[in-house]
Amino acid sequence: MGGSEVMSVISCCVVCLGGFSHGSMLSWPAEILPQLSSPSSRLGYIDESLLSWIASVNFLGCMVGSILSSIISKVANERTIITSTALFTAISWLMVGLSTSPFMLCSSRILLGMGNAILMSVIPPYIASIAPTRLSGALSSMYALSLGLGLVYSVAAGKRLDWTVVSYIAAIPPTVLFLSAPFLKYAYKEENLSLLGQHGQVSADRSAPVSVKHPGLLFIFLATMFMFSGVCPLSIFDEYLFMDQRTFSISNITLASNICQVIGGLIGAIAIDKFGRKPVLRAGGWVCLLSNILLSLYFSTVKESHKCPVAPGSFLCWTPAIATCLFFLGFGGGIGNVFFVLLGELVPAKKSGKIVPIVTFYLNFLQFAVIRSFLSVEYVIGLTNVFFLQAASNVFFLFGQGAWLPETRPETPPSTTPVREYGAFRSRFDVDRYTTAGSSSQTNGGAVDCVLNNTRFFTKILLPQRRNTIDVS
Repeated sequence: MGGSEVMSVISCCVVCLGGFSHGSMLSWPAEILPQLSSPSSRLGYIDESLLSWIASVNFLGCMVGSILSSIISKVANERTIITSTALFTAISWLMVGLSTSPFMLCSSRILLGMGNAILMSVIPPYIASIAPTRLSGALSSMYALSLGLGLVYSVAAGKRLDWTVVSYIAAIPPTVLFLSAPFLKYAYKEENLSLLGQHGQVSADRSAPVSVKHPGLLFIFLATMFMFSGVCPLSIFDEYLFMDQRTFSISNITLASNICQVIGGLIGAIAIDKFGRKPVLRAGGWVCLLSNILLSLYFSTVKESHKCPVAPGSFLCWTPAIATCLFFLGFGGGIGNVFFVLLGELVPAKKSGKIVPIVTFYLNFLQFAVIRSFLSVEYVIGLTNVFFLQAASNVFFLFGQGAWLPETRPETPPSTTPVREYGAFRSRFDVDRYTTAGSSSQTNGGAVDCVLNNTRFFTKILLPQRRNTIDVS
């Protein structure tokens, strides 16, 4: 691995600190809300309705941030966006920790959502633009993996630390990203616009990008399956779903499920370049389907109190915990991971400024809508039918992604070593980057524009009798 590849790998890992911040924001309410509702809270009395808004208001900020990312990408380059947004996110975390009223806390959570959403819109395309071909899948998986680590952090730290300390510590990763961003590797020069506004440029060591028809609709479909796979009920409403804590505690199952998501992400990151995106996505979908079926069967045996009908500690009473961990194992290695990989690989660079923010906005809108409406839907159709419908969504996803989604595992570029044919002219070009006129024009003989690095251009004349080589520069 050369120095340039090492710098690419380091840059991809550092920029994923934005994913850690996003994950910390998502799981922050799990152990913090009980602290806020205690009589000794410095925020004063907070009722259940206000607590629910504190938990979900960050998604409103995420929607606003998604729209802003589309505007910012037209006037600023990647370096500026990542640096400034990381600083904005770090300050937002500090504001969360310094909040002295529910209004200030909600406002800070909105700002935090804005910053994390902008980073979410920029990081996957950024990684796809600089990651070495043979490591592109694993490095693209780092964002989802870092997000999972952030989920684990907030839950684990919230058990032991005050919510203000948890927030202060969460400001460290975006601060490190802010300090490091100016020195990271970027695919384009400083004077160029952001990756979201470029026109299909890729580095020379990467194969031509895989194209897909209607990428916007594809990611609307993937985002819908992302949200209706079952992730929202199991990650947000676990206290409501698993009221019977005679066999396991809610806090332990929350932490265990987040750890399983990280383990699933690790497995997916290892397997994605070896087996391809579609097989990993399909395997995760089958695991999520199985877990939803198990949960649907379990809730069909319990009453409205959600208490296990048999003795605590039995296999049936352990079923929801096993199914939840199984779900997050499949989700972390499947759609929860590959979604961000594909977001960087399948969206054409010239359309990223529109498609990525729209998809990010839609994903956060769906999450906010599901959170606000889940209890009403459950009251009407019951938990058995909720998980049955989620199982049906996973079946639909398995067929849909199989028919629509292309395999994006990059092929190894062909060797550029010149063939030694004596008595012939052979030229060698050192190419910094190249652009194409698009996949459709390539198939029809579209032009390829090569940009030289202006340092070396050799023509070799091979003489068969004397086996001499004359270099003409």
